[in-house]
Amino acid sequence: MKKGIAVLGATGSIGKQTIELLNSKFQAKYKTIGLASNSNTEDLMDYAIKLNAEKIIVANPKQEIKKTNPEFSYGKEEIAKLVSNKSVDLVVMAIPGTAAIEATYLALKNGKTVALANKESIVAAGEKILETEKKYSGQIIPIDSEHNSIFRLLNNSRNNQNVSRLTITASGGPFLGKKISDLEKVTPKEALKHPSWSMGKLVSINSATLMNKGLEIIEASILFDMPINKIDAVIHPESKIHAMVHWKDGSSSMLVNPPSMSYAINHALSYPDQPIQDSNTLETSFDGGFKLQKLNENLYPCYKLAREAGTKGNGHPIVLNASNEVAVSNFLEGKISFNKIPKVIEKTLTGMEFEIPEKIDIKDVLYIDTQSRIFASNLIKMRKI
Repeated sequence: MKKGIAVLGATGSIGKQTIELLNSKFQAKYKTIGLASNSNTEDLMDYAIKLNAEKIIVANPKQEIKKTNPEFSYGKEEIAKLVSNKSVDLVVMAIPGTAAIEATYLALKNGKTVALANKESIVAAGEKILETEKKYSGQIIPIDSEHNSIFRLLNNSRNNQNVSRLTITASGGPFLGKKISDLEKVTPKEALKHPSWSMGKLVSINSATLMNKGLEIIEASILFDMPINKIDAVIHPESKIHAMVHWKDGSSSMLVNPPSMSYAINHALSYPDQPIQDSNTLETSFDGGFKLQKLNENLYPCYKLAREAGTKGNGHPIVLNASNEVAVSNFLEGKISFNKIPKVIEKTLTGMEFEIPEKIDIKDVLYIDTQSRIFASNLIKMRKI
């Protein structure tokens, strides 16, 4: 019997790769119950027809939908219904940013398996998300390449019993080797041009600032129950090693594959079985060897701010993530310079006043997130950075 699958963020980079794999390798395993995107109606309709999806959902449609087959609906409420649908077994969570928090929470609350590409859900609401996963017998399979690698190295688990340290890798982004002073006049086009990965705009800018590594370290700390000071990042320009697990006996393990999210997605769609073999893929992982460089925190202020916020906890990661998304958006719109991104984050972290209740709920996370966005936006509007 086929399993039911829903893909959220279906028209983004990870969503598209998921659609390609479902169409080429997993037609016999999955029935596509629903596909969702923010506003890209045209591509979503094409994917739905290709996979014979039962329904499509557009959160914020920019054009009228005339076709009714497959079933079309819009709005965040419909996404909530989709992830709660009894026919859905697996939810691929590829929505970027904190927009995925509520959907991830609801999917796990309904006992679903969530293939999670969205790191912000764990960074901002990890405690509640993991509590919900356990309480309602849901399951998270991380498909961010670093966390998927760690998960696989731990034998498809998050058990850290024999682990001493974790290391994740960073390509260094498009500005590897540059000084901070060299980046003042960087354009969005230059910052979006990643040397190894094909990603959405938010993730691409986060890679350029190395905020993505800071967020990934916070996520790894929460998912694998490891303190921040036991997780580090190294520069690895080839992007072939994605993570390393250092064991208590002094040995280390690493996972190696070319820089493509398709490997992690294939693993999640195949789970608990072994990933489906791709006979068309040439083995190139070891071509050229590997280079690992120490990461200098002083060259990447966003990364440093993320580590500090993750260590403090108590709502600081929520403020960090929200202010970063505001700053990145304003940079992409040409309203602030590249080097102002960490300044917006730092001033929001130091200027925001918030209280974390002893028993935090999703609504508390979303409230702090909203207030942080307002604070960061006002800093930019009033030019206090």
